[in-house]
Amino acid sequence: MILGSLAERIVRYADRPVLIVPPGAEGLSEAGDGSRALRIMVALDGRRASEGGVDLVRQLRSWTACDITFLRLYWPAEEYRRLGLIGSRDLSAPDPAVIAHLEGTLRTHVGDLPGAGKIIYAIEPAWGDPASRIFVAASEHDADLIIMGAESRHGLARIAHPPVASRVARQAVGIPVLFVPTPAPLARHSEVPKILTVLMPTDFSPDGNRAVPFAYALVGAHGGVGELCHVHEGPLPN
Repeated sequence: MILGSLAERIVRYADRPVLIVPPGAEGLSEAGDGSRALRIMVALDGRRASEGGVDLVRQLRSWTACDITFLRLYWPAEEYRRLGLIGSRDLSAPDPAVIAHLEGTLRTHVGDLPGAGKIIYAIEPAWGDPASRIFVAASEHDADLIIMGAESRHGLARIAHPPVASRVARQAVGIPVLFVPTPAPLARHSEVPKILTVLMPTDFSPDGNRAVPFAYALVGAHGGVGELCHVHEGPLPN
């Protein structure tokens, strides 16, 4: 429980992609003869640790035809709170408002992919162990390979909140999993950033309105957009 397996430790400390091939994995050899496109499922969670999988898929598509399924699991209660969604909602079913938002964000993040092959965006609520749900989704989409980020936690943090990558490495059966380490942080820039858009929330009080002219001053010299925002709370029937 504390040390984990050798495969888990390699995934946790490696600074390059690590491919785990469990017993019964035959999809890669079947797709390698060129008779069909390689079917890949990329598991994403919206955090930076999973960005490396998108970059690796972009490279793979430049080499060979790949059908890509981007799987984005979300925790319903967290997304309802983040997006400000209120009212009665079915927690067990995919929420159209959450899916529309996450799919739009995911498409923007992925951008245009080179090469040939289909691209599918699968947005699903996550209940229970996300590692198990990843394998179920891979089976449903008939994937030959799973690609996911290898988020690393150490010490007590790893025991209290085991990374999903570690659970996937432990549970992998019948399908290879390619773990991609977290991309290196971008170098800090010393130049002053140009602010082009400023959000100005106000409740119309003198204190709230005082921020408005300062916000306009940030974009006044070079031009930009000032977005005024007022949130009105009203009663709802549900």
